[in-house]
Parts: sequence; C-alpha cells; structure tokens
Amino acid sequence: MAHHTSLVLVGVVAAAVPGTLVGLIAFAATLKTLGFTPVERRLASTLVERYGSMLGGWSLR
Repeated sequence: MAHHTSLVLVGVVAAAVPGTLVGLIAFAATLKTLGFTPVERRLASTLVERYGSMLGGWSLR
C-alpha cells in the first residue's frame, strides 16, 4: 500500500511542476500583452525572480 501511495505522490508532483510552469508562462505573457500596473509588475518580477531559472533564465525585459 505504501508503494502505491508513493507512486501516486510522484505522479502528482510530476504533473504539478509542468502545470505550474505553463501557468506562470501564461500569466507573464498575458501581463506583458495587456500591460502592467505597479502591483502586477512587482508580482511578475517576484515570480520571475523565484522561478526564472526553471524557465531557462526567462526574463520580463
């Protein structure tokens, strides 16, 4: 039973990582297209700083 649980957990994590990256890319692309308010710019900057290396060094600039 424990083996099955660990396989399910690995599957959830394996699905969550690409899903999160796709979501972050979509969020950043939408903000870049529609424009940024100062609050959105800070949020996007924080997200890129935190997750940018996972996106291959992607930047908002």
